[in-house]
Amino acid sequence: DSVKFMVSTTTDTDCTINVHLYSFDMTNAGGTSDGNLTNGTLLANGQATGVDRNVIKTVTCSIDSANVTAGKVIACFVENETNTDSIMLQTQVLYHFD
Repeated sequence: DSVKFMVSTTTDTDCTINVHLYSFDMTNAGGTSDGNLTNGTLLANGQATGVDRNVIKTVTCSIDSANVTAGKVIACFVENETNTDSIMLQTQVLYHFD
């Protein structure tokens, strides 16, 4: 199992970028709470440093949990730790079925 992110920004300022991949349960019962996410599990995380518009950094993440049960929602979160520069991110998730 592996998770890789490709990340860049839109300015010349070197940035530190954190990425996280989570799985969640999502409410879908036809009520006002539809879309609510619960039971978040960190699947993978990583960090890239020295990211700016002149480079595309590849982040090979640490796997925190390789198991995702059927019916889960998978969400990717990205954080610019340095400033508020825009981030460009591409995510690749390789998976298998048991």
